[in-house]
Amino acid sequence: MLTAAITLSQDTVCTQFTVTDATDYTDEPTVSMTSRLLTLYKSAFNVVMTIAPIVAQGGSTYTIAAMTALVCYIRTNLSERAKRQSEDPRYENNVIFTNDTHRITIERDSAANAVSMVDIESAQLCLSRAKKIIDNGKIPY
Repeated sequence: MLTAAITLSQDTVCTQFTVTDATDYTDEPTVSMTSRLLTLYKSAFNVVMTIAPIVAQGGSTYTIAAMTALVCYIRTNLSERAKRQSEDPRYENNVIFTNDTHRITIERDSAANAVSMVDIESAQLCLSRAKKIIDNGKIPY
């Protein structure tokens, strides 16, 4: 019996992510498959893998979906903000800077929560709002 399994991850390079096929092909080796298809959707990624067997076996699951919010851009900005604040403590008293940092953190966490509830549209909206806050930030405040 085969159960399709994939994992998604993103490292420090914000323009890249990795999809890993974690399927155990012990019972149905890859030679018994005609194809594996990955379908990707937007930046709050929904990745669907469909494995096409030559002969389907009962009990096997050939399609799996995995979702993730790609938050590297947001993480990088929050890290830069923390660095800036550690170098110049006056940022701690800057209401606009502090509020923007809190709003970005809330949107990052909300995107992750939306993904855990399989709500990709909400996750995408959260990521878009965070990007808008970051892009419209009044640097250097």
